[in-house]
Amino acid sequence: MLIQSIVSHLKNMVKSKLLFIIILASISALISGCTKEVVPDLTTMYRLLPNTAISSATELTLASDQVGFWTIDTIIEKYDELPQVVHEIAYDLSVDRIKESGMSTHYDMDLDLVNNTIYITDSLTTKLVHANDCLDFYNSEVFQPIYTIPFNMPEVSLTYNNESFVYACSSSLYYPSFNHTIINRPYDSCEELETINYIPINITTTNTLNIDFDQHPDSITQTIKFVETNVSYTRPIEDNQLIVPSEEGEYEITVNCVWNEDNISRYYGHINYMFYMEIDSEPIITITSENTTPGEIVVVKADYLNDDETIMIHSNFADVSGIPLENGHAFGIIPIPCYATPDTYTLTIDLVKDDVIISQTELPFEIYDKEFIVSLLYVTESTAAIKTDDNAAKDQIYFDQARANPIQTPLFAGPFMQPVQGRISTEYGVIRVTNDDYSHSRRHYGLDIANELGTEIAATNSGLVTLSRELIITGNTIIIDHGMGLFSMYYHLDELLIEQDTMVEKGDIIAKMGTTGYSTGSHLHFGMWMDGVYLNPWSFFENDYLTRYISY
Repeated sequence: MLIQSIVSHLKNMVKSKLLFIIILASISALISGCTKEVVPDLTTMYRLLPNTAISSATELTLASDQVGFWTIDTIIEKYDELPQVVHEIAYDLSVDRIKESGMSTHYDMDLDLVNNTIYITDSLTTKLVHANDCLDFYNSEVFQPIYTIPFNMPEVSLTYNNESFVYACSSSLYYPSFNHTIINRPYDSCEELETINYIPINITTTNTLNIDFDQHPDSITQTIKFVETNVSYTRPIEDNQLIVPSEEGEYEITVNCVWNEDNISRYYGHINYMFYMEIDSEPIITITSENTTPGEIVVVKADYLNDDETIMIHSNFADVSGIPLENGHAFGIIPIPCYATPDTYTLTIDLVKDDVIISQTELPFEIYDKEFIVSLLYVTESTAAIKTDDNAAKDQIYFDQARANPIQTPLFAGPFMQPVQGRISTEYGVIRVTNDDYSHSRRHYGLDIANELGTEIAATNSGLVTLSRELIITGNTIIIDHGMGLFSMYYHLDELLIEQDTMVEKGDIIAKMGTTGYSTGSHLHFGMWMDGVYLNPWSFFENDYLTRYISY
């Protein structure tokens, strides 16, 4: 009970509990001795008191037959008197030697822990004692209870958005003692890691995750492990702000704190603080651009979707289902036809879960005016006779079949390339008048690139060839599905070099330039198509819409 009493008091009186342990060990050694054989005085007791003001008499009483054979008197006789006391006092104690008769002798002890020495002073003299004389005694079994006196462990505060939470921990802490006793136990306030609930994190808001200490460690590292894949990474923490994972999922977080063995007045070793985090967020709906021009696309992006959630996009031009990609992302692509009227429009985006609309977002965007020039074309009667409504209907059957089942996942890889070099004979979207018949003017829905007959033509990007055959109006024709509802088309080819249902890579040679079908010279009519709308090919070459806006 007395040992427990002094331990409790010294915890409150001394900043470093390490000093207290070393003090008790050192004083015990001085009391007991370890090199001379002296008949033990079984009637002698020693009472150790700190030389500071205390509210009540707290003492540790040791019988001489418990702690060894040396007495304070013997120690004082062994060492020479110091002419002058000049030393750094790390801690001081009062030692009272009490006999059965009630007589007592008082000594003051000053401990210099840096130099491992002790100064003993009675009423007349001061003696210098080297503690190394009794190292073996310090390691004796008698003092094991003293060495295992619990220090105050580091006090830590873990907070998420300034709110404390429950964590688990494991420790391997040591304190400087002559037998290097290890403290290896969890805090009383800690829980087993398996019993800790996940901390819910909403990553659409600003989040702070902090760790604070009463005695700051020398180094801190944070390990974040993604539970689903068991993949982890470790980062050093320079201040007390921990990293919050940015992707949805379940995480196991370990914060390793290390106190170096370079301060004899405190513990050293490490403590691991562990907890779980679950990242889940409300979906974020964004639009790639709030303005565009006819013939372009508008991309709607949804982030942080759960597996059972999707989006539906409604507009004046098309209703589009969201295309799911990895990691909770989805995209919807709205093609804007070249004849769209400049105005301010609204996209309505439904967040759908199990076929039920759970929220709705409205995003405005504006279509700017774009001038399309008039192009005059003159053809022979035989060429004009090819372009009839009946022939167009026959060709349309093959076009519809080729684009009937678009692949939803992206097949394209990186930016789209211009399939062939040459003179641009007709731009996209121009108003074409044939043989001066303005009453039957039509839009030109592609890009005409002229070059010599037989010039090689490459696939603009990777995809699946869904059509490779001769048609009436477009001549030898190739259509490639690039995924996400996007198709490229190649008309008037001289020679087809790829078969239908074949996968191609960007840059593969698929045909040679020609002048078949409704054509007045060797050229390639190249078009981009999505959901019934022919789009401006230059936008895919120059602006790189899909790879700029869509990550996959």
